[in-house]
Amino acid sequence: MEVKLERLLLKREEVASILGFSMSYLQRVRENTRLHFPEPVYFFEKSSIKTTPFWKLKDIQEWVDKYQGLENG
Repeated sequence: MEVKLERLLLKREEVASILGFSMSYLQRVRENTRLHFPEPVYFFEKSSIKTTPFWKLKDIQEWVDKYQGLENG
């Protein structure tokens, strides 16, 4: 069975863990427009008006590849 990366969604805590970031540092990275962090996908929770952000694994991997290239270049 082939798994497509663009279909794998990650919660905020998973993204922070994968990147080795604290939750507060992940938020600062998201807010820094110069870093072009991927936009999340939102799903509305039925029980409230809050939304839960999810990121595509593929988008996070592409961002890491690009960001590492900028750091090392």
